This record gives sequence, C-alpha cells and structure tokens, in this order.
Amino acid sequence: MGRSLGLLCADLAQIMCEQVTGTPDTGSINAFLDEALKVKGDGYYDDWYGRFYEGSHLNTTFNVTDFDGDTGEIKFIPPLSSENKVDNTDLYYMTVDYTPEELIGAINQAIVMVEDEALEDELDETVLVIASTYEYPIPSTFSYIDTVIQESTADSGKFSVSSGKIKKFNILRGGQRKLWFDPSVVSLTAGRKLRLVGQKKPKRLTADSDICEISPAFLLQQAKSILHQSRIKGEGSDFEEHRSQMGIAQGMANDARRRIQVPSTGWPI
Repeated sequence: MGRSLGLLCADLAQIMCEQVTGTPDTGSINAFLDEALKVKGDGYYDDWYGRFYEGSHLNTTFNVTDFDGDTGEIKFIPPLSSENKVDNTDLYYMTVDYTPEELIGAINQAIVMVEDEALEDELDETVLVIASTYEYPIPSTFSYIDTVIQESTADSGKFSVSSGKIKKFNILRGGQRKLWFDPSVVSLTAGRKLRLVGQKKPKRLTADSDICEISPAFLLQQAKSILHQSRIKGEGSDFEEHRSQMGIAQGMANDARRRIQVPSTGWPI
C-alpha cells in the first residue's frame, strides 16, 4: 500500500530536522490553537515553516509569525480566504530548517531517479476502433504495452482474453507513438474499444493526497541525501555535517533501491 505525499513529507521532515505534527483545536483565517504545543515557550516556533496536509486545507503552506506558549496559539501568513477558517479536521506539520516546497521537491527528485525501475501497472480502455483504420495513437502514460484485447461487443465493457486478445501488433515510434495492426492477420471491428495493458512510470507528486507506491524506505533516505547535498555550500563544521549525513543517507537509499526493481513486460514505447 502506498503513502500520500503529505505523509511522506511529514516523515521526511521528522528525519531531517526538528519537526512537529498535530491537529488544531480551533482556528481562524490566520491562526490556530493547539494546546499540545504549550510545552514550548513563547516564540519557540516563530519563523518555522508549516503545511496543512490533510483535512479542509490540505495543500496549504504557511509561515509562522508568532507563537504564544501560554495558549499554544500559532499565528501564520499568508491568511486564508475569508470564511475559510482552520478547523479540527486539519492535520499539519511544521519544520524549522526546510520548507514544504523543498521536501516535496526532494521526494520528486527521488522518484525521477528510479522511474525506470519502479514501474507501475497501467490499463486503458479509451481507444475506439474505427472502420478501415489500423493505426491508433498510444495514450501518453504507457512506457510498455504487453497485451491488447478487443471488446467482445460494442459498449459491452467486456474483454475476453480467450476470444479477444490480439496476438500480433507493432509499435510505430516515428513522431507520435502509435499501435499498428497488420490487416492481413488482425480483424478489428468498428465501434469496439481496445483494452491496452502494460506499465507506466510513477508520476511526480503535487497534491498532498497523491499516492506513491515506491518504497518509503528508499524515497525518504534518497530525499534526505538530496536535501543535505543542497546545504553543502562552503566550509566548516556545519557543511561537513551535511556532507556526512548525505553520505549516510545515500548509502541507506542505495541499499533500499536494490529491492524496488520491477521487471518490464511487453513492448517498450
């Protein structure tokens, strides 16, 4: 089972720097109250970065301007739109050193690094057979196509491997990718759909609710390595610490990467 971008970012923040997660008790358009935060003193969370990653305001990033240690109140900018108050359905995380945009960017870089290894299943039933037509554009999501099945009857939504599987097809790669069927050996019936079965690359994540099936063990350590690398910009103990932590995280990411390989099947697009 995959993990959402919001949870991945919250987990990444936890292993990168000081971080806190929680649920507001009450809120307004530019503040919320969380009594669990009262263990820290006034101003402790000032200038921290935050994001609501589940609930009414998911995908919303904010910056903390003031923290009241007596009440647990967080004030933030930019304010939400009027009549759009923070409520107790919102889950948030706050970090001190890395912005939510940096966390999201690092996770997506990690995904791109293994997009040819962590292939996912893909299925499409949008291609409609047209009379006397034997070339069809391939949906852009596919990286490999393994099986093509023709619908049993028009608009039936039924695809039989035993009677409808098309055993011979070719991929045309010049310009737009297309499926080509040899009319001398393949019988297509106008009005029926084609079910394409294959694999796709994992998509980049943009919304907190987006789900990624790649191993979190790899994603988090690879993203951690990327973030530490982004801070190596000089000399001194701080930079050496980032360099050291980058190396440790990269080693753990490399170890996890060996276990995420998904063999490709079918014809490459």
